[in-house]
Amino acid sequence: MKVHLVKLSSDIVEDHYELGAGKSTGCGYSNEPVGKTFESFEAMLKYLADYYGLSSDANDYENEGGKLYTSKTVANHSEAQNGGWFEPTDAELEAWSNGELMLYSEDYIIEYHYVR
Repeated sequence: MKVHLVKLSSDIVEDHYELGAGKSTGCGYSNEPVGKTFESFEAMLKYLADYYGLSSDANDYENEGGKLYTSKTVANHSEAQNGGWFEPTDAELEAWSNGELMLYSEDYIIEYHYVR
């Protein structure tokens, strides 16, 4: 059965290594329409991995009938050339785990439905 990817939203929140999620940064996707139909659920996950840097493994998502929930860790590189929210380097992950750097969790809600 085909799968239609309707839209996705994300919110980027502070992620304190020891304390977990903190306040929202106000950044992320706001109901971004996608409007693509895929031959399978797996093909949709591959698209999410290729285009948004999310996992292609269904086990990395909470699936609540038409909505997927997942997150990924990102670093704030807004002060750098071509800045933005990027996957953290190994050095950034180490500094984060030592309480020396703030990283962020980008929390996604992905809406889809099956079509015949």
